[in-house]
Amino acid sequence: MFAATFLARTLAGLAALFVASVAGAQAYPSKPVRIVVPFTTGGANDALARIVAARLQASLNQPFVVENRAGAGGTIGLASVAKSPADGYTLVIAEPGAYSINPSFMKNVGYDPVRDFVPVAALTELQLVIVANPATQIRSLKDLAGYGGGKNVAFGSAGVGTVQHLSMELLKRTMKLEMTHVAYKGGSPAMTDLIGGHLPILPVTVSTALQPANAGQVVPIAALGRARTSTFPAVPTATEQGYPLNVAVWQGIFAPAGTPSAVVELLNNEIRRAITTPEVRKAITDLGMEVTDMPREAFDRLVREDVKRWADVIAEANVKPE
Repeated sequence: MFAATFLARTLAGLAALFVASVAGAQAYPSKPVRIVVPFTTGGANDALARIVAARLQASLNQPFVVENRAGAGGTIGLASVAKSPADGYTLVIAEPGAYSINPSFMKNVGYDPVRDFVPVAALTELQLVIVANPATQIRSLKDLAGYGGGKNVAFGSAGVGTVQHLSMELLKRTMKLEMTHVAYKGGSPAMTDLIGGHLPILPVTVSTALQPANAGQVVPIAALGRARTSTFPAVPTATEQGYPLNVAVWQGIFAPAGTPSAVVELLNNEIRRAITTPEVRKAITDLGMEVTDMPREAFDRLVREDVKRWADVIAEANVKPE
């Protein structure tokens, strides 16, 4: 009798929890939602967040407000979200630099990327390509391996600890090639020096490479992602050239760890529906990005692998802030 009563009460309790969970998901959102952008206004992350926020506001009938909290390479904004209530009303747009790299590269960022966040939805992927100065006659990674006798080949980047820098550290290890990193304060001066003949190669996003490549000022020699880019379909990947590499420069939405799963799934469904509509896809493509529609579980695996990979590269190459 006692067992039957206990079982009945347990089942009733579980049923109540289920109903409460469903009701909570149905009620969400019941007030404005913040999407924190950990960078200044006017950048790619800011523009993307505003595109997504507008669509979510229309579909969920609540304001989705973009809030810029810039500083310390994106870590200030991410740390603020990590400490926010896990109720679905504070989200953050993140990319590998602030999310995957900085916790291993910088001290005391104020969050653990795996412990303190739950991935909500992938948004985009920025493809990286290596471009060469045409005068070097480097047209492939095989050419790069033999350039200058394969000794101390210089490459530039937008700064120490950037995805571009660490991608080349990873390639250097994969190719077993001596390379020297030349850090710049931003991508523009690095590109200027490449075009001017002061650098032989430079890793950049495809959107950055497009105009100088069309003008004949640079030559794309390798795509660093899992597949060739739609911008430069004739340029083979590093893997196709015999050097396995898969660098994904993703952007995505995250929530504080502990956010109810029903809310996370609702947001995932709405965001994926939004970014695959023709008008939103075009708006994102016009920013030089490619929409990435993947299951949430796959995005979770991707960011976890990213965190570990960049931590390993930083440790092995002994990369430290300037």
